[in-house]
Amino acid sequence: SRCGGGRLAVVILHLELDEAIEHLLVPGEANGPFRCTYKPRSGGEYRISVKFGGHHVNGSPFNVNVKWSSDPYMVMVNTTGLQHAVVGAEAVLEVNLTQVGDGNLCVELVHSEGALAPVVLSPDENTGRKYCYRKYYRFVPSLAGRYRVNVTFTGVDVPGSPFAVDVEPWDELAVIRATGPGLQAEGTQLGGTCRFRISNMN
Repeated sequence: SRCGGGRLAVVILHLELDEAIEHLLVPGEANGPFRCTYKPRSGGEYRISVKFGGHHVNGSPFNVNVKWSSDPYMVMVNTTGLQHAVVGAEAVLEVNLTQVGDGNLCVELVHSEGALAPVVLSPDENTGRKYCYRKYYRFVPSLAGRYRVNVTFTGVDVPGSPFAVDVEPWDELAVIRATGPGLQAEGTQLGGTCRFRISNMN
């Protein structure tokens, strides 16, 4: 309710992004309470400051933890590390859980003949943001041919799942890659330094 001639102010701040969140402050009728509404755009820690006459009201600032929704359709999978897979060489699947909350993530690789490929989950690699993390699944295929990669979250296929991966037979030259801007068909300038690198993918 209204009291005195002070000004009521509300500030909602996403601490991780250091970003103010829009809100709507509506005064009540007949000296009724003010009502404030806001819609978080991302998960994380929020700090809500409620001030009257330039001073925090009792309990302010308030700390609010907003959790991401456990939506499997927000899971992003990067299969770049599975391209050019070769028998006996490690391949990596990256799963980005930046915009999802708690839930069971399951990754399964199945050969076309029905054999399951052992998968090793690397330790969580956090990007430095509390609610932004990725998971890396590594496997070394023992059979050539096509694999089906099933990725589910909370029991539901994520976008694109199942993925198809073709594994080539072992070839000593197949695991050697030459990459870099110095190998581009266009864009190399006369007089400039051109670079590329040759690496063993095994």
